Amino acid sequence: TNLRGLGWGTRIYSAGGANPVILLNGVSWCGVTDMLIDGGGTPPNRGAFPAVVTGSNAITANDGILHTFRNLYISNCKNDGIFLNSVSGGIYSYGHRIEGCYVSGACNAGIVTSSSQGIITNNQIRYNKIGMQLVGATGSIGASANTINNNQISYNWWDGMQLSSSAAGSLTVYRNNIENNHFNSNSIDADNAHSHIAMWGQLTQWNFITGNNFWTENGV
Repeated sequence: TNLRGLGWGTRIYSAGGANPVILLNGVSWCGVTDMLIDGGGTPPNRGAFPAVVTGSNAITANDGILHTFRNLYISNCKNDGIFLNSVSGGIYSYGHRIEGCYVSGACNAGIVTSSSQGIITNNQIRYNKIGMQLVGATGSIGASANTINNNQISYNWWDGMQLSSSAAGSLTVYRNNIENNHFNSNSIDADNAHSHIAMWGQLTQWNFITGNNFWTENGV
């Protein structure tokens, strides 16, 4: 199944409430391409993070394999932009591709995945609370063996990327521009608690991170 617009002039809006704009629930081989998806929320700003509305994502994919999300403009989501949810611990959620998307203004993260063996490439992920989260529950496959390359991950208010929750291992992260994140933690803030890439969890290991450009104009 392919849901395809005619470019960013094709617009889909949130109907409100704690529901995703597009829900793929246990299906496989779907494509969502060439459109604008407006989450209907207020984007985060320095020191002003709107309350997250759990479930209010632009796209939620629960399990399923080999989805493609390409050439999307996703803005102002009350939770996440794209949420790839491994309900069954990663066994039945793998091989998704996110390519050529612009994701901005998410109250939580631009992209969240607990799916494995995917490709996230040539995207712009900007001005979200967090740029990207790769997660998984302890003992699951989670967000392992993903390739993340040639993305612009910049001006996110907290971390640019979070590799966390025990199952973000064997990732390949290369040739990304990871710039001016932890933008909320500059000289006007006391905690300075965030970074371009944050990693934690007992199985967050064997990751290959090379050839990325890290830069912060405010020197933090």
